[in-house]
Amino acid sequence: MEAWLLDAYRKSNEIILWVKTKEGNRRVVRPFSTSIYIDTSADLKEIRHFTVERITYLREKKQVYEVPVPDLSRYESFVHQVEVRTRYKIPLYNADIPPEQQFLHLNDLRPGVEMTEDRISTVASTIPLTQCTIQVLAKNRLITAININDTHICGDEEDVLKKFVDAFKKTDPDVIAMQYAFSLLPLLVERLEHYNLDCPFHRWDPMPIRYKGGKSFFSYGQVRYKDFAIRLRGRFLIDTSSVVGNECDVEGILELCRLTGALFQQVASRSFGAVFQHSLIRLMLQKGYLIPYKEKPVDLPVTMFDMLKGDRAGHTFDPKLGFHKDVAEIDFSSMFPWIMYAKNISADMILSDKPPFAKVPHLPIRISLHDKGLVPLAIKPLLDKRMEYKANPTALNRSRAAGLKQVLVTSYGYLRFREFKLGIATAHMAICSYAREMIIQAAHIAEQHGFEVVHGIVDSLYIKKKDIKEEEVKALCRELEDSCGIPISSEGIFNWIVFLPSVNDPQRPLPACYYGVFRSGDIKARGIEVRQRRTPLLIKHFQQQILEQMSRCSSKKEIKRLIPAFGKALRHTLNHLSKFNPEWLITKVTISKEDYTHNIPQKRIVHALRRKGIRPLPGQSISFIHQRGGKIVLPEDYKGKPDKAYYRKLLIRALYVVLQPFGVTKKEVTEMAGGEKQMTLLDYTPEKLVKHVYVPISRGYTTNVGLSERQFRIRLEKAGWEVWRGGSIAILRADEVYPNVRRKYTRLSFLMEKYHPGLFERLEYFCSVHHGMPDFLCFRNDQFKFVECKFKYEQLSRKQKKCIQKLQDFGIPVEVHILVDHPTKTRVAEINLHTGEKIVLAKQLMLSVP
Repeated sequence: MEAWLLDAYRKSNEIILWVKTKEGNRRVVRPFSTSIYIDTSADLKEIRHFTVERITYLREKKQVYEVPVPDLSRYESFVHQVEVRTRYKIPLYNADIPPEQQFLHLNDLRPGVEMTEDRISTVASTIPLTQCTIQVLAKNRLITAININDTHICGDEEDVLKKFVDAFKKTDPDVIAMQYAFSLLPLLVERLEHYNLDCPFHRWDPMPIRYKGGKSFFSYGQVRYKDFAIRLRGRFLIDTSSVVGNECDVEGILELCRLTGALFQQVASRSFGAVFQHSLIRLMLQKGYLIPYKEKPVDLPVTMFDMLKGDRAGHTFDPKLGFHKDVAEIDFSSMFPWIMYAKNISADMILSDKPPFAKVPHLPIRISLHDKGLVPLAIKPLLDKRMEYKANPTALNRSRAAGLKQVLVTSYGYLRFREFKLGIATAHMAICSYAREMIIQAAHIAEQHGFEVVHGIVDSLYIKKKDIKEEEVKALCRELEDSCGIPISSEGIFNWIVFLPSVNDPQRPLPACYYGVFRSGDIKARGIEVRQRRTPLLIKHFQQQILEQMSRCSSKKEIKRLIPAFGKALRHTLNHLSKFNPEWLITKVTISKEDYTHNIPQKRIVHALRRKGIRPLPGQSISFIHQRGGKIVLPEDYKGKPDKAYYRKLLIRALYVVLQPFGVTKKEVTEMAGGEKQMTLLDYTPEKLVKHVYVPISRGYTTNVGLSERQFRIRLEKAGWEVWRGGSIAILRADEVYPNVRRKYTRLSFLMEKYHPGLFERLEYFCSVHHGMPDFLCFRNDQFKFVECKFKYEQLSRKQKKCIQKLQDFGIPVEVHILVDHPTKTRVAEINLHTGEKIVLAKQLMLSVP
């Protein structure tokens, strides 16, 4: 008979198992007892205990007290009593693993795995689970309507609830999916009890369902909010607004249960990192190791210098801005988890003194290779499954792999999390060090094979070659795989890809902001509006349409020809703005505090919600629409009159971001949004190209003040140029001038009159009335040139651009010299004054290693 173990929970001193068969659901009872372990320094005169010998995660034998747990249903309170009695000073072990979880691990049982009388299957099979989706609509804590499996029930509250209970019992689902389930399900139960209706959610052994509250917390630079979980008996509850519930469907969650042994509802209600810890705990429990309760491994000491040098993230190469053809994307598959496994990175191996050892690059950390570490052993099954599903991308496999990818992504950061059993900082630093070394090494190998590295970010490398072929990319991947020791694959070859600069600074590249089209026709975009969570659907849809039209083009010229059509699409969207469904105009924002000082949209919506009796907490999301007159309203209060100025601004930005590398200015996109264009004299002048020279900055400087001018003056004079200050050309007209200065500028007047008769007087006048003159005027070998000096990301002002254009009309070339950091690859370029388009004339040939 086919049967699947789905769930387990404790009741008294028994473990209740939910077993699913094709005939129905079975409730199986098994007796179970467990113990916690306490350090022998504790005084346990009044607690039953006995001394045993156990092994720690460092493979050392340790004498501890084994204390049997008298009542499994009071497991947590018993542990708390022991902590109080030992004054929180004595280490405990195996004290935070729920008994039902211990039962599964010790008996090698995993939820979602097919079982027979004599074996447990290792192959994932599809379980015949019934599922229902519930949506509750409430106002002032009264149920106004309920949707169950696309059936809408509305009317009087009591009538709605009676019909819902009948529909639910008829469906009898195994899985309940519900948005905000942990807060709305208790409300639903409360209203059912108010009308003395049956609560049908527990299948057996019912328990009270009450709202337990929630908490705000800070994670990875963001404030988040999480409701405390509610778990059902004999059914699964998925809150689709939780982290895991939003990313994974039932198959995805079941796959994580099969691999780690964790319980379904525990996986669905917690984070992906917690799933990885389950895998580690299962391994340690099955090996008989003591699992520390609140005690953390003590890291090895590291000097402040080594900490500053080593405590960094992965390496990123600045992208080469603009449009590129024939670019291949190389991906280090699950880079950080594979490093953890291949390099044996685990706290027990870093703290071990058993040879042989491997040294971490550029860090005073060594890793023992005597045994395989616990973290690598725990993560290997997840890696193998991920690679299997990636090699066979069926719809079912993609569904099962969704959660796996997230667990592997978060496992790296979890090595440093305070709640992780084997978390130490040096393990985290070691992974990053290996990752930096690998991607730099991969870039060197790619360049040796004739590829140009146009971008690289942590675990992805973008390489370019004329008429690039898939076979040579795959051959390069195989060589890199042999060199690095981890799987490397080609994500595909782009027909073309565009790396985008900052909207505020066209010369500043952004590491994760690009879009492109693979040869397969698929579009890939990162960092722009179509990928941003808070952007309204209207803006995302508009930008997606633009990208789809661009994807049909094969060259930069073809894309430029479509720019008028993009302007037409922009005007069409703006003209029909009021006809869009309100859902398309909603902006979603996560609030970070309860009270805001400035009058921003978050503050106004928080106050509007409070007036309705709702108090949003930090980390929760709020939704609002910009309405005519600058009003910010809740979606239910929207009157059908959008704030055209606001949405016009967003649409213009969305189009400008995409077209910026094609020489289109923000002003031109703004003009596209209207029906008319104000022509200027610049529209009739030829394009002005200005030579830009990029010079690596000298090391050891103590201040930026005047640095660029000092450096470039010395550099120009060494190259044989005579140098005068551009802003002092008219100094001879002053009444009092130092003799040396007068002689210097009299010589300039003589040379200018000799080679450009009449021009010096015009320059004197121009210098007197214009404040954008370049820093230096230089002369060598019968030639003059102006030089403007800049430091790093400094930009030409509007006045300087006008002045440079006029000086070029006078017939004198103008150059912009810029002091930049050493890794900057561009050395000489021409930049269009009107569009900002950059044409690279010379660059650093090989990759420089810092």
